[in-house]
Amino acid sequence: GLSTRMGGQTKALLPLGQDTFVTHIIRTFNEAGVADVVVVVGHQADRIEQVVRSSGLSARVVLNRDFER
Repeated sequence: GLSTRMGGQTKALLPLGQDTFVTHIIRTFNEAGVADVVVVVGHQADRIEQVVRSSGLSARVVLNRDFER
């Protein structure tokens, strides 16, 4: 979505402890032994992808070009 209910803030990038929401979820899956974590992004894709890539966590980022639909 476009984060309209969040006042424009992207939920995936909100702080959660030492992580962001998205990196916390990825970390949880990695620690549980999930071998293939896929993060599907749309709105704010570049920002989210940068955070995921810089986290050093194991996850693939896939772009949903139709996220506004």
